[in-house]
Amino acid sequence: MAISLFGWAIVFRADFRKDVLEGKQGEAKLFGIISVRGATILVLFAFFLAGIFKISDVVNDQDRRALESELAGTKSLLESKIAEIAADQNSIADLRKQANRLVFRPIDEADIPYCDLSTEPAGAPAPKAVPRHDANGRPNLALLAEAEASTSSIIPTMPPGEKEPVGSRHRVSYVNDGWYNNCRSWVAATMPAWIIIDLHNSYDVTGIAFGSEHDVFYGDRAAKQFDVLVDVGSGDWTLVYQKTTSDPVQTTTVFTFSHPVSARRVKLLIKESTPPIYPKTSPGAVRVDELEIFGVPGR
Repeated sequence: MAISLFGWAIVFRADFRKDVLEGKQGEAKLFGIISVRGATILVLFAFFLAGIFKISDVVNDQDRRALESELAGTKSLLESKIAEIAADQNSIADLRKQANRLVFRPIDEADIPYCDLSTEPAGAPAPKAVPRHDANGRPNLALLAEAEASTSSIIPTMPPGEKEPVGSRHRVSYVNDGWYNNCRSWVAATMPAWIIIDLHNSYDVTGIAFGSEHDVFYGDRAAKQFDVLVDVGSGDWTLVYQKTTSDPVQTTTVFTFSHPVSARRVKLLIKESTPPIYPKTSPGAVRVDELEIFGVPGR
């Protein structure tokens, strides 16, 4: 545009019209209007302007093709992301359907199990129901009807062939019975101690939760250092989480794995814990009032 204006400015200069367009005195003129030299210059100038416009058209066409290519790439990327989102939504919907088919053991929050608190200090908490899902909606697999717990030991030490003391408030079955607090807990006889929960099916496990007492009252027998291991059913245990710090796990605490792991059996191996406050009248080691396992059915 600037070149065009510059060109026309030259054409309309007075000396240009006189020397080129009018020509010398007596010089022949084309159509009696313009000199031959002037006509030649104007024709050349017209070609020059046409070339400029042609180049501009080529540049614009290249820009248009580049823009179309970029838009096509963006469209393809958006379509790919939309497809991924749709696939994720279908996957989530499928997992929800599978989760809805899970069968939990019945737990009535209004029907609190009997706990003889008469032998407890004043203010000792009653059992409290364990939720079936975590904060993200993942089911607590330890509450499934088929989930079965086993432990390394239990107080008082049981005779061979017996599973747990009759009438005791500390039982193996209380590890995943769906009720928190001391009188529905498990207490190990010795350390180190372990809990294994067999889910009897394969699940994608994302983490666990446990504590010594959901409502902290005694403040003793809390796990400090522990490992979490999983087994897919082959008998080979794989370490998936490790706590090496010495701060005690008093209340119910969630421990999330770095990524979901396939597991049929989950093992909590407790290596160190705080001591009991009444070692003479109530010996034993670590206490876990409930072990929760979060995950979804394996695909």
